[in-house]
Amino acid sequence: MISRHDKFKRPDLTFHIKIATSLSGIGSVLQSTPEQIVCVDNEKTLKFYNFIDKVAQLDEERFQSKLSTFLTSITPFFDKLDKDKSGFLDMSELSSLI
Repeated sequence: MISRHDKFKRPDLTFHIKIATSLSGIGSVLQSTPEQIVCVDNEKTLKFYNFIDKVAQLDEERFQSKLSTFLTSITPFFDKLDKDKSGFLDMSELSSLI
């Protein structure tokens, strides 16, 4: 919970739970979620640490790269087949492929 300190007009931090951590510089953890922890360091500065799944991030980047390459390579072919420029291929436009 955060309230205002009357004299200094800055947030006065009230700890929800105090957890000892092995992270250097962290005094107390205020809140934690699977994606982020909110804590106060030893100088009483509010810190936000976001957890990033590096493997998932790299997989997403690879997927986006492959998707971009695919779209770049197929767009001219699609545009050539899409005679009426509707953005869709109907059976008459696909008949040249069959």
